[in-house]
Amino acid sequence: MVTMGAKREQCHLYPGGIDEEVFEKYSSKDPEDFLEEHSIPDNVKLVTYLGTIEERKNPLAVVKMAKTLRTLEGVHFVIAGYPSDQDRALRSEAEGLRNLSYVGAISEEEKIQLIRASYINILLSRMEALGLTQLEFMYGGVPIITSAVGGQRWLIRDGIDGIHLKGPDDFKGAAEAIRNLIANPELRDRLAINAKDRAQEFILSKITSELSSHLISLNS
Repeated sequence: MVTMGAKREQCHLYPGGIDEEVFEKYSSKDPEDFLEEHSIPDNVKLVTYLGTIEERKNPLAVVKMAKTLRTLEGVHFVIAGYPSDQDRALRSEAEGLRNLSYVGAISEEEKIQLIRASYINILLSRMEALGLTQLEFMYGGVPIITSAVGGQRWLIRDGIDGIHLKGPDDFKGAAEAIRNLIANPELRDRLAINAKDRAQEFILSKITSELSSHLISLNS
């Protein structure tokens, strides 16, 4: 904007992406503290949804996954996020499910603990511009199962960083993807490594952008 004639004092940058400082700040915190506080088993693989409890993000689909896979041993679903228009319905649908924990809104510290404790991140969103939360899970080395709508299709590469489903109502595909990653830990770990590398690319891009802005400032 400056090179196009705007005054620098008129421009404000709101950086997006991963806040590495938050990850570093809470990296020494034991995820088991979070699990214990919310009565989540620590000897299972967590399939995690983190986001607003609203219809657009489709968290009820995760409850349906928990119901479908209630006999899948060693797997526990976690739903966390600020309550919104699907909170009441989600609580009702999740009642009595022993393989699912709904923990509601969590702090930044708890978010990092949850990411570190997770085996898979799942998002069956109906509409998504990008998915900053997915980028954070990727930074934490967690592969993504996604409905692949909007920016999700671009951010997460199918078969590389995670698994694309055939939209937000592809419950069969989601169940198969979860079973596949649980049964094939080597595949899961390969996706996790790629996901972390992908997130690192975004950090490098941000650093490059900030450096370019600094050089423009020095030369203007």
